[in-house]
Amino acid sequence: MIEFFSPSPLHYDPTINPFINHNINSYTFLNNIENRSICSRCNKSRRFFCYTCYIPVESIKEQIPFIKLPLKIHIIKHPNELSGKSTAVHAALLAPNDVNIYNYPDFPKINAKNKTVLLYPTSDAFTLNDILASYSSINNVHDTEENAFQAIFIDGTWKQANKILRDERLQGLQHVKLNKYQTNFWRYQRRHKNDHLSTIEAIYYFVKEYQQYINNMGLNDLDVNLTKYDNLLFFYAFMHENIRNQYAGKKVIKAWKNQINNA
Repeated sequence: MIEFFSPSPLHYDPTINPFINHNINSYTFLNNIENRSICSRCNKSRRFFCYTCYIPVESIKEQIPFIKLPLKIHIIKHPNELSGKSTAVHAALLAPNDVNIYNYPDFPKINAKNKTVLLYPTSDAFTLNDILASYSSINNVHDTEENAFQAIFIDGTWKQANKILRDERLQGLQHVKLNKYQTNFWRYQRRHKNDHLSTIEAIYYFVKEYQQYINNMGLNDLDVNLTKYDNLLFFYAFMHENIRNQYAGKKVIKAWKNQINNA
């Protein structure tokens, strides 16, 4: 899980539902699942989804959202990043046709480096708008499937991510940074304030920025309501709610206390 920079709004309170204004499908049915199921691929016992095969259990696969993304996303996961705690898995579950996860040193195929960006906030990173604006037309972005615009994310700690970043296969890719957003993550991040996003949050905001640019071009056939992508946070919002309920009336968890103190 690599986190990305975002803002720290005043009076932030992570114990209040931060997704109240999002258009996320109801996930209440997940609370009714008490028994674990066997993954149809690896035969491991799972409750909601298999975090190694990236598929939901049979009992919920028809009930969770299916999302079509406007571009392909590749996630390179460090082998020491715990799959069971990685939010990157959510993207592969909810947008299976457009998201692929590779366990490093496995790597995605990069057909055109000039149309592949790496989301990583280095000093020479540009905003997504700046990069998309550099193309002569939007048709140069929406090319053939093999030559279309695509994005790479790294899933791991900062130390793990920096190791992957040095891989020669990533050299020459343009680095992208997001605009500023607030994280709602519950995992405590030592030395990191509340201006760092979880991987699924970073993917969510990246996709929205990308689609907003397309919408602003005024091409009706590619125009999409941005709330369509709120369901990328389906499992994330469910887990956030469960943690809020678990600690309701108790001591605020360390991650959220840190976010409040740095708001």
